Amino acid sequence: PLEVLLDPENDFLGFDYDSPKNVELVAKSSPQLVYVVLVLGAILIFLVGVFYLTAKSRK
Repeated sequence: PLEVLLDPENDFLGFDYDSPKNVELVAKSSPQLVYVVLVLGAILIFLVGVFYLTAKSRK
């Protein structure tokens, strides 16, 4: 999936959604992308929470 995203031939701006191959790639990579975004979001929220608590306790 990441190789697909980094491949210049699969540039999302010129993405041909009608191509069966590309539809298949999107179907395969979408669940993984959602999972990655969720994990990154959770890490981000966790870090913000930690920074907020440490900044609060310093005052």
